[in-house]
Amino acid sequence: MRFFLKRHLKVIAGGVILLLSLIAIFRGSVGTDTATYERLVTRIDTWSGLEPASWILMYVLNLWLDDPVWVVRAFSGIFAGILLWFVYKSDEEELFFLMAFFVPLFFYNYSMNVIRVGIAFAILLLALQKDRRQEYKKAILLGILSVLFHYSILFALFFLWFNHDYNKENVWNRKNLFLIFVVLSLIAILVVLNEHYFLSKLAIYAYLEAPSLFSGLSRIMLGLVLLAPIPFSNILEYQKKRIVYSSLFFMIVFFSMGIYVTPRLLDMVNLLIPIAMLRAYRRVNEPMDWRFKAALFVAGLGGAIGMYRYMLNESFWSPSPFLPYHTIFDR
Repeated sequence: MRFFLKRHLKVIAGGVILLLSLIAIFRGSVGTDTATYERLVTRIDTWSGLEPASWILMYVLNLWLDDPVWVVRAFSGIFAGILLWFVYKSDEEELFFLMAFFVPLFFYNYSMNVIRVGIAFAILLLALQKDRRQEYKKAILLGILSVLFHYSILFALFFLWFNHDYNKENVWNRKNLFLIFVVLSLIAILVVLNEHYFLSKLAIYAYLEAPSLFSGLSRIMLGLVLLAPIPFSNILEYQKKRIVYSSLFFMIVFFSMGIYVTPRLLDMVNLLIPIAMLRAYRRVNEPMDWRFKAALFVAGLGGAIGMYRYMLNESFWSPSPFLPYHTIFDR
């Protein structure tokens, strides 16, 4: 039985993702931002600061499907399709990360709620695979593409760059300086071109408070679970400190902000911790140790329970709550 499972893990994982994707694609008015995205599609003819790749994809899908409801569901299908490709190309450690942590903690939210963020992070996972296989040019291109689907990936790229295992004496060489210049230039161009969009989002998020104190604390607890085994891992000593200290720093900063997107920002940090660790393990050619695997499993399970709790509370205020679930054919 164990041999059978190990031999067919990718098939089983693909089957699970396919089943979950059908739930996402054929959902009715389900998922916090689903109704908002459907309204957005009706105004997609005019670009209003939305990320370029997200806008182009939404515009093309609307021309083809001519139905806002199915356009939004197509985003869910594309997200699931990217994850299936990730499964197909994955090694044992990447597959464990996806099924033990990413899917239980993020699949429902990324496929039925923040669908632009979902596609962006799914593409970033493909970039992770290319990076782990030393296909750095492809990794960089995929990283840039992910930013064009959601601007928040700029923070993700900065976090992963900061936690890269470069040598101190090579930090300020010409190649790294040029890379820093390109990234800063990209950020500046995006900000200038979308100044109104950024300012309007900042005003909204600064005004709205976080849903609850517990929502932030629970995510910090998940982050601490992920950080706990890092000092005992086999990665480089200075990289252990950098990942732990930078993660704690951003957790404290985001939690202290106490705004509406605080939980989402903390979720991003929690997702970036194992991504940084997967890169670090590959750099030293060491397998992911059992402690960090256990942390991923516990965090994934705890996050799934927290997501269900959020669904129960959300049913009282969202125009398109996760619960009760119903299909698109019930509309």
